[in-house]
Amino acid sequence: MTMRLAIPQSKSHGMPALSPGLSRRQLLLRLGVIGGPSLVYESLAALGVLTSTVSSAWAGPPKLPANSGRGRRVLILGAGIAGLTAAYELGKAGFDCQILEAQGRVGGRNLTVRCGTRIRESDGRGVIEQVCSFGTDLYANMGPGRIPYHHRRVLHYCQEFNVPLEVFIMNSGANLLQTGSRPRDARTFRQVKYDTQGHIAELLCKAASSGFLDDELSPSEIESLKALLERFGDLDLLSGRYLGSSRVGCVADPDVYTTCENPEPVSLSVLLGEQYWRQSLYAADEYEWQSTMFQPTGGMDRIVDRMASRLCGVVQDCAEIQQISVESDSVTVLGYDHRNRQSFRRCADYCISTIPLPLLRGLANNFHPDFLAAMHACTFAATCKVAWQANSRFWEDDRNQIYGGISYVDDDIRQIWYPSNDFHSGNGVLIGAYNTYSQAEAMGRLDSCDRLALARSGGAKLHQEIADERIIPQRHGLSIAWQNVPFQNGGWADWGSDHQSFSVMLSPDRRFFVAGDQVSTLPGWQEGAMMSAHHVVEQIAGVRPTGRRLLERAPDVRRLVEGLF
Repeated sequence: MTMRLAIPQSKSHGMPALSPGLSRRQLLLRLGVIGGPSLVYESLAALGVLTSTVSSAWAGPPKLPANSGRGRRVLILGAGIAGLTAAYELGKAGFDCQILEAQGRVGGRNLTVRCGTRIRESDGRGVIEQVCSFGTDLYANMGPGRIPYHHRRVLHYCQEFNVPLEVFIMNSGANLLQTGSRPRDARTFRQVKYDTQGHIAELLCKAASSGFLDDELSPSEIESLKALLERFGDLDLLSGRYLGSSRVGCVADPDVYTTCENPEPVSLSVLLGEQYWRQSLYAADEYEWQSTMFQPTGGMDRIVDRMASRLCGVVQDCAEIQQISVESDSVTVLGYDHRNRQSFRRCADYCISTIPLPLLRGLANNFHPDFLAAMHACTFAATCKVAWQANSRFWEDDRNQIYGGISYVDDDIRQIWYPSNDFHSGNGVLIGAYNTYSQAEAMGRLDSCDRLALARSGGAKLHQEIADERIIPQRHGLSIAWQNVPFQNGGWADWGSDHQSFSVMLSPDRRFFVAGDQVSTLPGWQEGAMMSAHHVVEQIAGVRPTGRRLLERAPDVRRLVEGLF
């Protein structure tokens, strides 16, 4: 438990008042004897020597003392984003790192499929193996597919490793929303959003004009509010009513004789009845999905490919961990090398595990009971994706005019993603389903053909072309249920409301550390994996305390990965 020292404050600058004859350095030395490194760290923060942990901008990658790791060995279990990041940063400081990866590839859940890529699943009832048959230069990101502009760690490494980026379109006004009562009558985002906005503005304007807000606002504030609502809802200036808006689009495309005519607005009663706000109407307003977002040109795996290229000889793949033994000054792991068909034993001064916690706790181990108990509080969420190669980009035609973004459908498939690249190129890849939790669990129990059938029927609620085998060939469909992928166990960690167990995993069990987005405040995001890797790297290097610190709350996982829906 981290100790906190109450230090009297001086009246001049809010700095601690030191006893006469006792320097700050001497004080810190005495604190180190009393409470160890954690108390020194907390005291440095109190003294203002360290930058506050609450900052408006990321301070950059770990700054480890040069050659601080010389002579020290680190084992890293898992070659996903967190494992690769940790090995790269520790290697720069002279640590001798080895990554043991159970799968035959690097990247973990960062998976981009192209022609020839194999996806293997096992759910206890049998094995599902699919082979991607996309055309040349086509690909699909079956794991993470977007990078927010404020995920500075991911963007930093993209710059450092020269990974070219292009814009990922999260939302466009032409994307579609569909509800269950109107299976073939989807509405565009712009129509639902701006008609809803207009009706709400009209009601508020009426309330302000009728005196219902007199107790809340002054007369001048009410006039300002009405002026604001006129712009916010695009209200008619004479009547104060919402009569429609050009924000929704035009009844017909204008020509040299006619201008844009506003469509008849959807009534408020219809909008309320359809409950479009439950269909992710405001998803793109959530911080994690706000513009601008990015994607690596050519596929998300460009990131791990470039990272792995800097770690030649560090990664051993097909190395399944079977047993972990932690001591006060070392860690030993036993495992099996499937490539060479032999057992192995590795010892190191430190070990970083990125193995999903539900799998890690099942290995033979000697973890402290409280450390092991905290692992049991973590579950992994199911998530599925379906990708289709389309022989024509029908979504970009004159009728649909959809260029990128996501449409939402009241169906088990939940979402359809349109490519944000290669516009008007003749063909492309749609993400034909992306669902989570119970819907993904059900989809994951289906075989590959039944998953594609489900994706066709759900997608046809938005686009009849998806039901057409000539446009969407069955042989070019592909799916993944992450909960069935060996050594993955799901899409992301979910701690529920157990902030205490979450907090335990942020500190090591002796020389054994846990990393990955599973122990970050951004579960399900690559930024979270890098954030966690940096945290552990600094702990091992001695520039961050290892003492336990209780968080106030666990991450709101569903909001972070799904937004408001």
